[in-house]
Parts: sequence; structure tokens; C-alpha cells
Amino acid sequence: GGRFVFASERSGWSHLYLAESDGSIVPLTSGDWEVRGASLSPDRSTWLLQASREHPSDDFLYLMPSAGGELRRITDKPGRHEGYWSPDGDRLAVVYGETVQLPDLFLRDANVGTHETRITHSGSDAFFVNRTETRAETLSVIHLFSSGMKNFLVCRFTLKRLLVLMLEWDTLFPIIIFFPVISHILAMVL
Repeated sequence: GGRFVFASERSGWSHLYLAESDGSIVPLTSGDWEVRGASLSPDRSTWLLQASREHPSDDFLYLMPSAGGELRRITDKPGRHEGYWSPDGDRLAVVYGETVQLPDLFLRDANVGTHETRITHSGSDAFFVNRTETRAETLSVIHLFSSGMKNFLVCRFTLKRLLVLMLEWDTLFPIIIFFPVISHILAMVL
């Protein structure tokens, strides 16, 4: 009790620090790179970090023990990765994109070296410029945060079906909506 973790640029780089109950501050990460996102696993044992450790324009995902220690990189492709824990902490939702590829959603186990399953296929900017038919009414809904869920709920809906679903569904739980036809991912909590 009485301890907390915070992000600071006190070293000139954005890193995580642990404030102990006696007032001392211990760095959990350090180096000439930045932590751009951090999320603690549901069991509070592991950090999921989004960091620019390899290159300033790339954000890879890393796992690190909650008290600090070795960072284990879990993503390989250059570009930007954002990660989200499943409610049980066994899986991750990863949003990945790069300069020439629009962001897409992948699901994977929360371990080093596990296979990813691609959920969305956003295409590239050239795909959308040369496309003759637009499907702006199609979107994906991923419900990540309901307690007791063992897996992610991934469905495809049209806007009309989504509106009906929202009227019937308890909207106290946050859901993230991904619009794959926009050049970036728009997330909103309903």
C-alpha cells in the first residue's frame, strides 16, 4: 500500500517511475527512448508498454514485470503498435499501422513469440483512392472491458444494425468502434 507508478520526463525522456511509501522514487524504465503508453495487466503482475526503444518513429509493444525489470518485446513489424489487455489478461488486442498501411486490429496471446490473428483489413491509402465502391456503413465493434468475459467479442455491423443493438444493449460497458474506411482509427466510448 501507499505506492504508485507515474510517468515523467524528469530524465529528458518519458519513463515510468515507482513512488514508494517512504517518498523515494525508483525508475522502472530508463534510456534514450520513451514509454508512450503503459497498461497494467488485470492481475497487476505485468506492464504492457508501448515504447520507442528501437527507433523514434516505431512503437513496439513490450512486457515488463510490474516492479520493473527486463523488457520483452512482443511485436516485430516496424510501425506503430497499441495494445489492450483482455479482461482475463491472457490475450491482447493490438492496433497496428505504419506509414504506408492504415491501422488494423490483431488479436494475440499475451506472450512473447505467439501468433497474431488479423481481425480487420483496412487496406492502404492507394486501396481507398482507387476503390470504386465505398462501404462507409460497415464497422467493427469490439467489446473489451466487460467483467467476466473470457474472449473478445468481435462482430461486424452496419450502422442501422448497430443503432438497434445499442438500444437493446446495456451501454454502461465501454465499447470501442473501429471505422476501417477512415485513414485513422476512431475510438469512442458509448
